[in-house]
Order: sequence, then structure tokens, then C-alpha cells
Amino acid sequence: MPTLEPFTDDAEIREALFDGLRQFNARQNPDMKTDNFGYVQRDENNAIIAGIWARARMGAVEIDSLGVADAHRGKGLGQTLLLTALEEAKTRGAKMAHLDTLDFQARPFYERFGFKVFGEITFPNGTSKYWMKLDLTAD
Repeated sequence: MPTLEPFTDDAEIREALFDGLRQFNARQNPDMKTDNFGYVQRDENNAIIAGIWARARMGAVEIDSLGVADAHRGKGLGQTLLLTALEEAKTRGAKMAHLDTLDFQARPFYERFGFKVFGEITFPNGTSKYWMKLDLTAD
């Protein structure tokens, strides 16, 4: 049996692993090409106070992360970021959006924009994770 080398957070190793997976996926499905994009909002000191990161592929957009600094929540930044990213996704040909969120994060926020839960797990500590999707073709 081969000797396995443990690692925790090595970007070079992760990239090597995922590069092989991306190449395999591209051979199986040409639509697997990922088109990453995002937006940030900065304050008057040029510090990032909010942002969104997404990836478009296979006719869909995955919202990977959306964050707003605590002091800037409740001011519409999250809404602006999400709606801007969804519009950008449509220009890139996305017909649906999907994401995941934990029960203490933003499920109600996403539901306000029409996202629906399509999957859920509950971890042993009682925290729930939700997978959500949104049809971008509906008006």
C-alpha cells in the first residue's frame, strides 16, 4: 500500500488535485468550463466591507460566497451584490442560480429573492445546511 502524505491547507497541493479533476471533467462535459466572477464594495479607506464570489458553468451560476462586514449589514449591500451577480450571471447565459447556506447564516435573506431549498442535512451538533436554487428564467 502506498504511503499517504497528510496535508491541511496547502494551496499548491489543492491546485494540483483540482487541476486534474478539472481536466477530467472538461473531457467528460465541455460545459464544465468555469467562468469565475465577483464584486466588492470598499469603504472610504479602501478596505473591503462586502463582496460576492460566483462561478458560472453549465448554464448555471453558483454563488460561492457573499459577505458583508458586521458594521455594514442592514444597509442593502448584500442585496446589491446578489442582484448584480445574478444579472451578470444572466449575461453569461445562466438559467439558474444555486448556493448553500447554514441555518445561522442567510437562508431567509436568499428566500426573499426567490431561492428555494432543495436539499438539507443536519450535522451531529444540530446545525443545518441548506442547498438552495433560483430559476433565472422566471420574471
